[in-house]
Amino acid sequence: MRALATALGWELVTPPKANRRQPWKLNRKAYRRRNAIERYFGRIKAMRGVHCQCRQRSYTSRNRTPHSITSDSSSDTSRS
Repeated sequence: MRALATALGWELVTPPKANRRQPWKLNRKAYRRRNAIERYFGRIKAMRGVHCQCRQRSYTSRNRTPHSITSDSSSDTSRS
């Protein structure tokens, strides 16, 4: 798998396992950059989740769901 990735021109920056018989050389600067990028995307995903939860809570806190709006007007069938 590593041979294919290097043949495609990708730079592999994951560290080898500690018990590996033939460990490869680790580029620590590239690994730190990769880690920073992964943390950044993790923060973006977390913020998106917080944003979505806030929107859901504000919508449901008013007790105005589409089901309750339609069921209130159609539930009054006793006036026939």
